Amino acid sequence: MASAIDQLRWPTQALAPPASEQIRLFPSFVCIPDELALDFSQWFEVVSHSDDLSVEQRTALERLDQTLGAFSGTAHTDAWIEEALHPHPAWRKFRQRAIDVLVAFNWPREGPPSNGSIYVGTPHA
Repeated sequence: MASAIDQLRWPTQALAPPASEQIRLFPSFVCIPDELALDFSQWFEVVSHSDDLSVEQRTALERLDQTLGAFSGTAHTDAWIEEALHPHPAWRKFRQRAIDVLVAFNWPREGPPSNGSIYVGTPHA
């Protein structure tokens, strides 16, 4: 069974690449920006309580979480639509923070493989 830190690798790798790669990770009927942030936040919550993190790792994770959090809420709804993945300055910040986490954990800067998740919904026509 993979550790929580191992589970955190996928969403971090998913936040780091360009929008075109991020879009390929999910079915067309999900809100991709939300999924990217929620997947990371879920595993960050678990890992953030771990004593196995170095100061560098903890700092990088907290900076990414804080950056994502700074753009949550109704004042920033423009950052959370698929079209924002390409040009929105928030996504440049999210990607850089995710890259910082990958470096801190010595994880490759490559897009993740399929996460095997099953999404329930109706594809857009």
